[in-house]
Amino acid sequence: MSDIFSALARWSARIGGLAVLLMAFVIGIDVFSRKLFGHSILSGGAGEISGYVLAIATTWAASLTLLNRGHIRIDILQSIFPRSLWVYFDLLAMCVFGAASAVLAWVGVATYLESLERGAHSITPLAVPMAVPQGLWAAGLVFLFMTSVYLFARALGHVVRGDRMDAVKLIGTRTAEDDLREQQEVIQNAGSKEARHA
Repeated sequence: MSDIFSALARWSARIGGLAVLLMAFVIGIDVFSRKLFGHSILSGGAGEISGYVLAIATTWAASLTLLNRGHIRIDILQSIFPRSLWVYFDLLAMCVFGAASAVLAWVGVATYLESLERGAHSITPLAVPMAVPQGLWAAGLVFLFMTSVYLFARALGHVVRGDRMDAVKLIGTRTAEDDLREQQEVIQNAGSKEARHA
């Protein structure tokens, strides 16, 4: 199951990143078109579409950030209590994150359904059917909620079995040691690739 979440989050983040790069390219062409020819290639809609792309890419990338423990956490309370209790603060943080993502997903889906029911279009020359970008945006929020529930359930399972360190590795705050270890793995992988190509 973790492979499914990781693979979907990784590929959605890659697609989102490529979409953002493509929109930067389109905006650049649009700027040159207005400067050289006096008119926009997308009827002035490059900014509108880039806004949709950014919102969609952000919601889908948030799940990968969650899986990599990259979201910002204020962990001042943990420093007050013994290390043995930290995992419970991690569980509480994941529970709160899941509740917040549930609210966002609820609002996102409600917004999408309302736009779909009304046949809403953007009030711009492009007249984009709002259900399309809102649907992709809401799907990213739903996936974020599902990812948070999955991580909480897995971490809770580790705690119940007495594997607190596994739970911390799954949902705990990233430490400097984690970052250093990750950088060492990247360097080692790059070195092994170079050795194979040599």
